[in-house]
Amino acid sequence: KNCFSLYKVIIAKKLQATHKVPATFKPKPDKVSTQLVAGLLYHYLIKLPSKQYAYVTVLDRQWKKEQYGQAEHVTVRPQLYALNDKNI
Repeated sequence: KNCFSLYKVIIAKKLQATHKVPATFKPKPDKVSTQLVAGLLYHYLIKLPSKQYAYVTVLDRQWKKEQYGQAEHVTVRPQLYALNDKNI
């Protein structure tokens, strides 16, 4: 949750740009998983007003505090998914 809150504004802007959600939309993760890479990669499923899910990833490198809040660490997939979609 701490990582998500650090990037919440960037995630909201990228969701607006990619999936045309309203500016008043407040993203919150429905499902979260992590993957150990060159840091921690957080995978979030965020339920959109259209009742579909957006797939968002955030790269967190805890040893590089100066990189927090940078937009290049947030990726929003252009596809939308149903919660039980096998392609997630």
